[in-house]
Amino acid sequence: DGIIALWKVFQGDHSILRRFKGHHGAITSLNMFSIRYQTATGDECDDSAGETGAQTLRMLFSTSRDGSLRVWDTETGSSRSVIKANTGGSILCLAISPCQRYFVTGDDSGTAQMWEFSPRSYLPPEYRPSGYSRLVEHISDCLHELIGHGGSVTSVAWSKDSHIVWTGSSD
Repeated sequence: DGIIALWKVFQGDHSILRRFKGHHGAITSLNMFSIRYQTATGDECDDSAGETGAQTLRMLFSTSRDGSLRVWDTETGSSRSVIKANTGGSILCLAISPCQRYFVTGDDSGTAQMWEFSPRSYLPPEYRPSGYSRLVEHISDCLHELIGHGGSVTSVAWSKDSHIVWTGSSD
């Protein structure tokens, strides 16, 4: 049905907190991404719980058999960006690079595609660093197509330094 559900799984009940609607095919992968930012003047934020002025923007990346990748705002359930596979097929998997600047997708044509994105451009305008003062395109055009598999690319992964991509396939 192309719907993503956010579930509450602890604290006694197992209920759906939010549904994310927008895909028109089966969901094939989900990947969370978080960026912390400072909302008040002060020191750089760290991972301390309850830090004054620190906020975390959480985004969900989803891929689908409808050939699209969506970036969702997890607080509102709204779709923030949509890209379509250049090959016209289903997008089966996704991995975000450790440097948090790139992601790679795999599809049923045997192709992996590398994309660049600007996570800070998803922040509210007043919290974007200089250079992000205007609304910018969140996701670039495909940077590289990694062609070499004879079957669907069903899994992708990055090296720790974000310089190497692994692809797994049905071939």
